[in-house]
Parts: sequence; structure tokens; C-alpha cells
Amino acid sequence: NGYDFTLTNANLWTANADGTHYMDFTNGGSKYIPGGTLTNVPAYAEATICIWSAIKAPDSQWKTLVRGATSDHQVIIFTTDGVSLGMYDNNSAGFIDTGWDVNTMSNYQTQFHFMVWKLSTSSPYYQFYYDGNLSSSTASLTNSNATFNNGFASVGAYHNANSTPTSYGQPWGKIGSFAYYSRHLTEAELKQNFNAHRH
Repeated sequence: NGYDFTLTNANLWTANADGTHYMDFTNGGSKYIPGGTLTNVPAYAEATICIWSAIKAPDSQWKTLVRGATSDHQVIIFTTDGVSLGMYDNNSAGFIDTGWDVNTMSNYQTQFHFMVWKLSTSSPYYQFYYDGNLSSSTASLTNSNATFNNGFASVGAYHNANSTPTSYGQPWGKIGSFAYYSRHLTEAELKQNFNAHRH
């Protein structure tokens, strides 16, 4: 749909030993900055994000997968323990924890896992799935502060509230693919996505 994001630098596009590639968002990120202005891609009443990713090891920073231009980290990992998955509401609630920890996934720092988020404007507002566990969500949020009200302007890191491509914070990790859909994918569609990209 023409939503081309700008990488922090070209070196983020990295090759594995087997010839496959990924975006190394352990030290960088990407921004949607058409005309030089930090801009959200649209939010939808129902949306799905699918990624293949290895998450950066716990450190002193949050880990942001996506963040709106002016508010809300729709997918983020909390900094205190480095493994708590949730979202951050900038209007009032702050961090909203799903109660699920990313270190539940085996070798999550080195092995690429298939991760899915279904985001909504109605409850449940946030549903998380991973790998082949696609029939029912592993974690969810029903707190209305987690409503998917805003699109996002950065992927793989926080944009530091500016349009400068090289400025970033809270890097997520390694992302082999990132797909954003304007509806909730069915279980069968998620399985197609999973099977098409696994190797």
C-alpha cells in the first residue's frame, strides 16, 4: 500500500549464514516519514501483525515493536524484568501487562519465532499467538485502555518522538519479516503465513 519505512541505516539488512536475511533491530529501527514527517499508518477496527523475530536479550531498555507517532506503544516488552509482554497507553494507564513472558518461548533471543498480534477497537483489544499455537490466543488484554486507537509510525524501535531516521530507542531485536493486515486473519490464514515462511 505504499507505506515504505526508512531504516536507521542500510546495514540493518543482515544476512544469515544460510543466505536468508533479516532486519537487525538490536541497534536500530525504522520510521514511516513521508515528506520528512513522522506519520502513522492507519489503525483499523480489527488488524493483525505477523512477524518472524528473535527478541533482543533483556537489558535496561524497553523493547518496542510498534509505536504511534504521538502516543501508544501497541506492542512493547517491559524493561524491569525484560520479558513482560504488553502495550503502553500514553494517555493514562501506562504499561498494561498481558501476564505472559516472552522467555516462555524457547531460545527466544537466538531462534526466530512466528509471533502474531490481533489488535482491535472492541474487547479483547489485544490477542497474542506464537509459532504453531494459532487456534486460541496465548495472551490477551481486555482493559479498554489497550484499545487500538492509533496506527503506528515506527517498527522495531521507538522513534524518539522525531522524524530523524538515525534517532531511535528501545530496539526490539531481529525481524525476518513484518506484515500488517487491515483485518483479523483466520486461523487457517495464520497457518498459511506460518508455513510459507518457516524453514
